[in-house]
Amino acid sequence: MFPGNGDYKESEDIDEEAESDIVIDSLKLSRKVVFVLFWTNLLLILLFDLRPLIVLAFKYFAHGQLELSLPMFMNYPFDPYDLRFWPIAYGHQCYSSACCIYNLIGPDTLFFVCCTHLYMQFRILKRRLEIFITGSEIGGELEVAKKFSILAKRHQKLIELVGRLERVYSTSIFLNYGCSSFLICFTGFNVTVL
Repeated sequence: MFPGNGDYKESEDIDEEAESDIVIDSLKLSRKVVFVLFWTNLLLILLFDLRPLIVLAFKYFAHGQLELSLPMFMNYPFDPYDLRFWPIAYGHQCYSSACCIYNLIGPDTLFFVCCTHLYMQFRILKRRLEIFITGSEIGGELEVAKKFSILAKRHQKLIELVGRLERVYSTSIFLNYGCSSFLICFTGFNVTVL
């Protein structure tokens, strides 16, 4: 399970079945969350991009008028509401919104998978420590010290990885929450004023 610690791998203190269960549980959790993230964001793209078509169809069938709209307000070097150019502008905005959302979900998914992997590694380390503590009276003092040293080094490596992950994502998470909070407050202000 742990690359680079063959000394401990050769020991009889490893509960392969329990560690395999931990890995399987973590993989199931990762798959579920990635599945939910993918489909909720796909639904978001569809709802965001189909809103102008739904409004267009409603106004056309209810009032008999063709009123073109776009998902976002953007400046174009042409009139995007001209029927000749509207499909181009609409396609451009649909493609742009899909690219934007999936460029945002990619790093978030990677962050979640890394966190799940670290969680799995800590659970395996916990299991190995439990086995070590219950069986530490068996064997010589030197052997116990060697096994404990291997487990302590593994723990230090995992803590180092957590620190690296925090350094990589702390600014991103802060900006994500900050921008989201600003947008929620701004939207709430607009709703109360209008």
